[in-house]
Amino acid sequence: MKQIQNRLYRQISSMMAFLSIALLLSACAGATPAPEIVEPIDNTAAPAHSGVFVLGKITDDPVEAIEEYQPIVNCLVSNLGEFGIGIGEVKTAPDIESMAALVDAGQVHIVFDNAFSVASMMDISNSEPIVLRVKEGSETKQGFFFALPETGFKSLDDLKGHVIAFQSPSDIVAYLGARVQMMEAGLNLKQVESADSPVERDQVGYIFSGDPETTLAWVLNGKVPAGVVESDNYEDAVGENPSTFAVFDETEALTRNQPGLAPKNMDLALKDAIVNLLVGTADSCPDALAPSGTLKFVPYAGNGKADVERVVQMFQLIQD
Repeated sequence: MKQIQNRLYRQISSMMAFLSIALLLSACAGATPAPEIVEPIDNTAAPAHSGVFVLGKITDDPVEAIEEYQPIVNCLVSNLGEFGIGIGEVKTAPDIESMAALVDAGQVHIVFDNAFSVASMMDISNSEPIVLRVKEGSETKQGFFFALPETGFKSLDDLKGHVIAFQSPSDIVAYLGARVQMMEAGLNLKQVESADSPVERDQVGYIFSGDPETTLAWVLNGKVPAGVVESDNYEDAVGENPSTFAVFDETEALTRNQPGLAPKNMDLALKDAIVNLLVGTADSCPDALAPSGTLKFVPYAGNGKADVERVVQMFQLIQD
């Protein structure tokens, strides 16, 4: 009897275990599976307009130029649909000649740079200024002629028979403004190969340092007796030691506003739209201006135009 009871007990236990497993499998089969995590897909449609608006910048740092000017480009592009434009980009070039070629090839709609560089591009390309970019800060800048105090330089005339360091061939005050001022003072300038090149007693030799820090170092170390740097660079360098150097003349104050240069053969309606949109950027896209240090854009007219034309006149003087 006991054996029969044990056998029944084992059979019932096995059946219960089987039923438990069956019920568990059934429950799992009917349960709703956990949702799968799917990364979002960018389904943004392609722009309705495939035309490209291009803003040009002369620079050796394309990444920085894009960071500074792409917001302005985006602001313009969002309003140029009627011209078939739906894409915008910043295109860079390493020098004036390369950018001028892009303008002539119709690959750039507008390029901003200092008035001296713009004058240079106008000289070698079929282009014209159409708007002004007003930079944050002072509207003008000037250069300081400086030397060590022991030279005893008191005027530009004291430079005769010596070599002076300008900054670079594209600098608006530490080359253009300085050279024109020396020419207007009756000095006979001659570019030389090095600081120790011989210079006639009635001449002033000049070389390019490449940057203000080098100009300051050359004068401090006696490599050249005098140099020219932008006033801000000079003041930052001397700091609390103004007696380090002696300023013996200053250049004419020249505009910091940057003309926007465009191809002359650009469609007039598109050109007008670009100007109007840029002038209205301060209201329509105020946050787009800050990355490039732009205060606003204004029409190319009035005193702003006259200030640029003065720089163009100075450029023509050094070409003769």
